[in-house]
Amino acid sequence: MKFIYKYMSEVAAISFLKDPWIRVTPKAALNDPFECRPTQLTKERIVKKFKGQKSLSTQPNLIIHNFEGVMDYFGIVSLSKSFNDLLMWSHYADSHKGLMLEFDLDEIKKLTILYDDKIEDNVQYTHSRAFEGVGNSLNEIRRHYFLSKSPPWGYENEYRLVLPINLNMKVAFDQESKESLHDMKVLGFSAELSRNKSRFTEKYFLTHLNESDFDKLCDVWLNSSQSNTQFYQYIGYKALNRIYLGANSNIDLFKMLFDELSETPDPYRTFKSIITDEYNGIYHMKLDPDKYELIEQQL
Repeated sequence: MKFIYKYMSEVAAISFLKDPWIRVTPKAALNDPFECRPTQLTKERIVKKFKGQKSLSTQPNLIIHNFEGVMDYFGIVSLSKSFNDLLMWSHYADSHKGLMLEFDLDEIKKLTILYDDKIEDNVQYTHSRAFEGVGNSLNEIRRHYFLSKSPPWGYENEYRLVLPINLNMKVAFDQESKESLHDMKVLGFSAELSRNKSRFTEKYFLTHLNESDFDKLCDVWLNSSQSNTQFYQYIGYKALNRIYLGANSNIDLFKMLFDELSETPDPYRTFKSIITDEYNGIYHMKLDPDKYELIEQQL
């Protein structure tokens, strides 16, 4: 069994624990502007190698449009191989106010096994942006750019799932964004559903859409970096192993949530034992009194 980790803010963590779907970030919404951008040298090599091949245009700009355009319709689930990393706690768990979730990687892979065109692997940290391989297919080159970052990001020790947009995802809308509320109407949701105290709506299924609506969904996806509309992939409780609360987290708030979740037990995840009244597999990280380390303590 291999474990993989996800560091989350308090808001994101509560959202996941109530409804275990994890965010899929479209290429345009990534926080590193170099990501998934082929170099000029790579573009020239692509044109030279693939110009004139069947199904591809003879015009260089259209070949590149085909290459990059496909990438636009994929999103990234970012996970980490690093357990209990101080920088990850600070950067992605809101200065230790959030939590770290431990997942069974094999279970996550099972959930996405039907995606024939998915990409999943460790991120490679390299000084060179250019693709240096043989490049026998455009997919091979796309894979390189989906799984490459510059060395300063190495502390993330990232493992990625790269998934195509699809109707099996869920979507949530930013109630503080006019563009996102417009997305809500475009996708056929009633504006009345959005009236709650949270910034984001709950996560909605896209099952009411059909293939003829897919263009609308794609437009919302491509604009999501501006609208802040968010997309999610199902992970479920079966893949969830341990939960680690940050050193600065609101323990009482999380206890209330775990108690609430225990009232409607899930067959794959029991948050609290009805026999011992103890929390199962949930830990609170404490500051070591003498070292730059965090110590896990069972909740």
